[in-house]
Amino acid sequence: MNKIKVWYVLLVLSFFYQVTFLYSYLTERLADFNLVLADTYWITAGFFGVIIGTCIMFKRNIGLFGKILAFVVMFLGMGLIGLWLLALAITSM
Repeated sequence: MNKIKVWYVLLVLSFFYQVTFLYSYLTERLADFNLVLADTYWITAGFFGVIIGTCIMFKRNIGLFGKILAFVVMFLGMGLIGLWLLALAITSM
């Protein structure tokens, strides 16, 4: 039971990390950051969500609500990584 709580905490932290990134992206506060810090924030928000979401979806048994939240976190993480790759391709042209 204790390991399930740890996975829920990691999942919720990852979700809020992605939400705070999206808030800073949509309010254009990300442009105020240093370039390296902004890229690191973007990449870690995406990959942390994908890793935690995938691990919970396929390896852990934490219930239906946990699996749904893991799918949302994993989907948001993939979207953030795709958005980062799109921005990288546009700025390198």
